[in-house]
Amino acid sequence: MKNLERIDKKNLQSIINNLRDNKFGIPDFQRDFEWCPWDVTELIKSIFEDYYIGTLLLWRSNAENINYLSCEPIYGAPDKKDFDHIVLDGQQRLSALYYAFFAPDKNFPKRKSKFYYYFKIDQLLLENYDEAFFYEISSKKTDELFNDKEKQYEQKLFPLVLFSAGTFEIPKWIEGYKGYWEKYGNNDINIQKNKLLTIIGDLLNDYEISYIELDKQIPIEKVCDIFQKINSTGLDLNIFDLMNALLTPKDIHLKEWWNRVAVNFENKIPDPDKAKIYVLQIISILKQTYCAPKFLYHLIPGAVKQIKNQDGKIEKKTLITTKEEFNDQWNNSIKLMEDSLKILNNHSDLGAIKPNFLPYPTMLPIFTAL
Repeated sequence: MKNLERIDKKNLQSIINNLRDNKFGIPDFQRDFEWCPWDVTELIKSIFEDYYIGTLLLWRSNAENINYLSCEPIYGAPDKKDFDHIVLDGQQRLSALYYAFFAPDKNFPKRKSKFYYYFKIDQLLLENYDEAFFYEISSKKTDELFNDKEKQYEQKLFPLVLFSAGTFEIPKWIEGYKGYWEKYGNNDINIQKNKLLTIIGDLLNDYEISYIELDKQIPIEKVCDIFQKINSTGLDLNIFDLMNALLTPKDIHLKEWWNRVAVNFENKIPDPDKAKIYVLQIISILKQTYCAPKFLYHLIPGAVKQIKNQDGKIEKKTLITTKEEFNDQWNNSIKLMEDSLKILNNHSDLGAIKPNFLPYPTMLPIFTAL
């Protein structure tokens, strides 16, 4: 596939380093971090068990793409805009890793408290993964545990935040753990220490997460089209939702605009909800002849469309420049579609007597734009 590089891999240490350096930006049209606390635990457990956790889809970024998609940092990460990659698929996984490994000073999404993640050393060494991983809700007691190494040593709890603390902090913590239990005559502690170092070292260096990287020069409309096709969230994120998200930073709120006129299309077409997409397609036909989803992104004010002339040269063109111009196009298309439906549903002129009798409703944008 042109402009689509081969699948590559990063080890866990590289992913953590990228998270620390705030290399990943989340586009505005992505939904928020929505996992539950136990979902994070399951992801960490899967990594320790050496299970595949899916492939990330990343778009190598530049200032234009970051601004165009109104990218924000991963949940809990510092506010920064200089991202290396825009995350098209994998936001939930990367956000979960960030929250578990970096313990940001931010409440877990849709919760009133922070959460801390640990593994029980004894259970991990026994490879009893179902019992090894857990989280604590922030409280006076759990905050003390999170900030007190001695308490962690005593309870044999390894805080996952150490994964983000740097190369030397994990061995330093484990050495302290060994020293703590040596005082109590634990004869096996040196064996435990070495085994723990090996497990964590192998995990950081050998566990690999696959990713696909899109070239930064790939057109925005193609990127959004790819995102729409690979979106596996289980939510219905159609082209209208994507356009609404992309237009919101332009102070164009498509959902609000549509809600004002949606009643005008009830009992007029078989699926009135699709009428909102038809309106965008009518604008597209009038402005550029085409109305397939990948062409709708050119309607965003300020978006640059590349057109190949007959002599083979590439010309850049902006179809709509301002919010006001888009608003005019929207209102015009609404009126055109209303007028078209009056003709198609006119009983006296042999029109459809019921919405379900309207043939080929997907042809409505073309009929309207004629």
